[in-house]
Amino acid sequence: MTDALRDALAQVKELNRQVPELHAIKLQLETERDGLKTEVSDLQDALKDALARLDAANNNLAQLRADLERRLHEKDEEIDGIRSVSHTESCLLKQYETRVHTFRDDHVLPPSYFLTTALILY
Repeated sequence: MTDALRDALAQVKELNRQVPELHAIKLQLETERDGLKTEVSDLQDALKDALARLDAANNNLAQLRADLERRLHEKDEEIDGIRSVSHTESCLLKQYETRVHTFRDDHVLPPSYFLTTALILY
């Protein structure tokens, strides 16, 4: 046999020896690939769930914000109503005080009389 033929046979023998190792590596890589596919699928499902929860939370937040704004508007209206009543009461009290002073100046009555009357009216 020639040297070239011996070298070729030696290479074939070495390659035949490597085939089982390469086959084992291939099986290991396929197993890792399948595991990674499963992990990616699980992560995608988890992401979908997280996005659904985020959407639900955003919807709840928007509803809460709308409810709070509505309640704030109602409270503002109540405050405006109270201010209006308070202003009206203040004007009536000033009118009453003016009338009392005018009446007192025109008639001589003790100040306690007007205080008692004011307390009864208020």
